[in-house]
Amino acid sequence: MTQRDLLCCELAGVHIAVPLERVIGVTEGGLVTPLPYTASAFEGLVEVFGQVMPQANLALLLGVPPAEGGILIVVSDRGGSVALRVVVVTRMIRVDDDRLGVTAPRARAVHALYMAEVEHQGVPHYVLDLDALATSDELELSAPDGGVLIPEGRIARPAEKCSSSPVR
Repeated sequence: MTQRDLLCCELAGVHIAVPLERVIGVTEGGLVTPLPYTASAFEGLVEVFGQVMPQANLALLLGVPPAEGGILIVVSDRGGSVALRVVVVTRMIRVDDDRLGVTAPRARAVHALYMAEVEHQGVPHYVLDLDALATSDELELSAPDGGVLIPEGRIARPAEKCSSSPVR
């Protein structure tokens, strides 16, 4: 029987588990450089472990109330790495793959980014599908289909002339 290690975290009362084989590391959040024209869950670029990578707010991706938190779970992605911001990392657990397989339909019914559900100490933890997350619409550019991204221009108004009489 094969087993899988999961890194568990919490987001505003929702418990998420990330497959440990895809976790590069866990660290406190740092300075984020925001980028224009990105989805709301995409917070910007951050330097972690000497590498610049995108940072995403996992709560917003999953549609749960966003919460303050500065812990980053850095996971490997098809194109490199991505830092997922969470409230707190709680534990690591080991589960049988068989247990995960039978819960997949129920977990996917809760959210498309969940690939399984596991109960640990009476609390359900949803296992994150990192491949689905990497191709999620919530991490895409915010332009509509067929739309063109044009920077917003602001017209500067000329200074109004003073109506009072000149000082002599």
